[in-house]
This record gives sequence, structure tokens and C-alpha cells, in this order.
Amino acid sequence: MPISILPAVEADIPAISRLQVAAFASHPRMPMQWPRGYTADFYAYKEMGDREDFQDSANHYWKAIDSETGEMVACADWSFHLESDVEAGEKLTVESGPPESWPEGGNWELKRFYRLNTRRMIGDYIGKQPHIMLNVLTVLPEHQGRGAGRQLIQWGVKEADKLHVCMCLESTPAGLALYKSMGFVVREVVAANMHDFGWKEPYDEEAAHRIFMVREAR
Repeated sequence: MPISILPAVEADIPAISRLQVAAFASHPRMPMQWPRGYTADFYAYKEMGDREDFQDSANHYWKAIDSETGEMVACADWSFHLESDVEAGEKLTVESGPPESWPEGGNWELKRFYRLNTRRMIGDYIGKQPHIMLNVLTVLPEHQGRGAGRQLIQWGVKEADKLHVCMCLESTPAGLALYKSMGFVVREVVAANMHDFGWKEPYDEEAAHRIFMVREAR
């Protein structure tokens, strides 16, 4: 069954939000971040954030569609930061406390920790260079191996090469091989101890790592 890569439209946001949640459902960090599970207020928060990002002209949402069934099987969100005089990380807001829309019981300190690290790593490894960042790439587990993720990444790579700018992203360990094959190089591994954020159960520490990767301008 062939895959079609298409630009997303705002009406896709609910489906995109749910696809992202489904794709990361087995990740060990998810129950630590959202101990109450995927509640109605969680979905409302997720959709609101995705809709705000979609409406930002710097962001580009793409989707992978199964051409036979019409099902969305993967999606990607890219942000273009092309003004070299903009302070690195300036557009990534890191509030000191959770927003009013924050889901009840969500682990704000864990969320804030990763956002602060993302901002720092962009400053450390990208600086003020114009760049394209892959914010999220997700493929439904039952459709992995069909090439949807690679096709979505290729769209961003082509755009970066046309503009001669570097790229960056944060990967889970599971995505490393794909990103490396597209020219991304590991710059830093963020290995937070989840027990520092209130988690008391054993978990797969390596699987919970976040890996910052860069593809240099070409």
C-alpha cells in the first residue's frame, strides 16, 4: 500500500494530536509525565498547543496518508528559524509555572526540565545560525517499516539543503538509526533521573533518553 506525503491542514489537528499520543504511548516517560493517563483535559491541552503551533507561519505540518485507506499513519512538525540575528531559543517559551490549561496531575517540573534543556542545547550547538528544527515526528506503531517516517524527514532535508541551513532534532533511542542515515549526528544525550521528578517505579532508563542531533548545512 503506497504512502502519500501531503501538507496538513488545520482540520487535521485533532487527528495529529491523537496520532502523536498513540505513537508515543509505550514510551517509558509518558506515565511519568501524565500519571492520570490521557484524560479529556490532557487532549484539550494537546490540541490547543498543536493548533497554536500550526497557526504560526514558521511551522510546517506534514502528514503521511495510506493512499488506499485514506488513514493518516504518520505526521511531522517542522519549525523554520531563518533569521540569523534572532537570539537562539528566543521563540521557545519556558514558563516558570504551568499554564492555566495544564492538565490536572501533569508533571510540570519534568516538562519544564526538558524544555529548558532543549533551549540550552539549541544555544550550545546551533547558536544564532539559521536552522530548521524537527519538533515532532511520529509514526503509528502498526505502520512502522513502511517508509512514512523517512519520507517525512526527506521533505525537511530537501528544504534545508535548498536554503543551505543546518537542522536539529531530539530523538528517542528508537529513532537514532533513521536519523543517522539522513545525516544527523549525535551532539548530546539527556539522561534525566526520573526519580528526581517524583517517579517511584522502575523504568527503562536508556529508552527514556532524549538525544539532541544536528545535521550541518549543505
